Amino acid sequence: MSLYQEILSDLMAAMKAKEAERLSVLRMLKTAIENERIAAMTRDTEPDDAFVMTIVKRYKKQQEDALVDFERGGRQDMVDSVQREIALVSAYLPAEMDDVAIDALVQDVLKEMPEPRDFGRVMGAVMKKVAGQADGGRVKARVEAVLK
Repeated sequence: MSLYQEILSDLMAAMKAKEAERLSVLRMLKTAIENERIAAMTRDTEPDDAFVMTIVKRYKKQQEDALVDFERGGRQDMVDSVQREIALVSAYLPAEMDDVAIDALVQDVLKEMPEPRDFGRVMGAVMKKVAGQADGGRVKARVEAVLK
């Protein structure tokens, strides 16, 4: 079953179980996917997993940004709600790399690079190898830590 079909199936299950919060999040995901399909003019074909995963990651990132704002504003009710949304959305994404694996990739890239090590080049090469398996902010922090 494709990721898109899994989301649709879970949407129907949430409807039947009357899970309002889960239903709301899944509807938002479905709407975001449909809007991207319309924009890309690929409405007549089912979206592939990479396409759907990109949209899910973007939605998760938006929620994480909102979480920071709600924490700054002292809105604990919204913080709790957004954290639950992030947990629901994260279930559709593959597990992220841990810091040890990222450090190992950074070391591999450094071994391949010539001696004057530029942060931008190292970061670019590491991000290509990470290929969406870790957040860019975490990768940046690991690269900076290794280069210091």
